[in-house]
Amino acid sequence: MDHRRITSEKAGDGRRQDEEVEVTRDEEMETLKNRIRGHELFRLLIEKHMDCLKVSLGDDEDVETTFEAAENTECSANSQPSPDLDKLMELHCMALGKLKEDMETELQETLSFISDMYLEIN
Repeated sequence: MDHRRITSEKAGDGRRQDEEVEVTRDEEMETLKNRIRGHELFRLLIEKHMDCLKVSLGDDEDVETTFEAAENTECSANSQPSPDLDKLMELHCMALGKLKEDMETELQETLSFISDMYLEIN
């Protein structure tokens, strides 16, 4: 949440105007969050994010609980199509997919190294 305030140069009523600007920003943030939650790729984005968490944390119950909570998030249909938001969501999904692949590769290389070292020691 953005708590920065825009100060008014008007004397007397500046504080009230600051509060109005902050409320407007909070409303804009909520609107943006709702647009993202309502986007058709939102569930895929959550799924990709959870896949990354599963790779880094293993089969942890907390990840499953978080994933279930995310799946139960209510998503309303996005009423205002936005090519910018479409592109952003698509790029984030692709980036998370690539991150998961890279994490899996690094994990496999690490496990292989540990296994090789263990065999050499024994």
